[in-house]
Amino acid sequence: MTDSVFDAAGFLTFDLAAGELRSRENERLVVIPAETLDALPVGQALEQTWRRWGRLHGASLAAHLRKVGGRPGIEVLADHLGGSLAALGLGKISVEIRGDALVFRLTENKSGRASPASRDLLSCFLGGYLEAIGPDRFEVLPLDEQGRGALFFAGCTEAVGKVRGWVEQGAGALEAVERLSKGQAI
Repeated sequence: MTDSVFDAAGFLTFDLAAGELRSRENERLVVIPAETLDALPVGQALEQTWRRWGRLHGASLAAHLRKVGGRPGIEVLADHLGGSLAALGLGKISVEIRGDALVFRLTENKSGRASPASRDLLSCFLGGYLEAIGPDRFEVLPLDEQGRGALFFAGCTEAVGKVRGWVEQGAGALEAVERLSKGQAI
């Protein structure tokens, strides 16, 4: 395993005199209970905000890669994204390759389940994050997998449409993702 790309030191800075909490990217943060976040109505403005937030965090990985002349391999991606989401209190995420597909698995809490609102917003965050480290626009589709955390499939619009269609027809989340590698038509 390579050295960690994510460095938790200095990720959050508390300035109690100024009444501020800032991220390494100089974002002003506010600590709120997860239940409050889950209660926010999901809509286009909130989704765009989370996508921008994801781009900001992905840009920090892209800047690091430019400095070291590296490419975003799966270990580097998993390390940086996992560290960022954990430090922000958004959960524990792992990155999986399923055939030709990129899948993220989120374990948000001890029960292993993510709330529907946070899943939708995290999809936007992941899409923006991936967009910042590569030239392509990614769509991210939240998928249910009972009892094992929330799954997210990342791909181009066409691939996401295929997976969504297979799931709507009754395929299991991972079964639908794995069909892409087999080149199955919807």
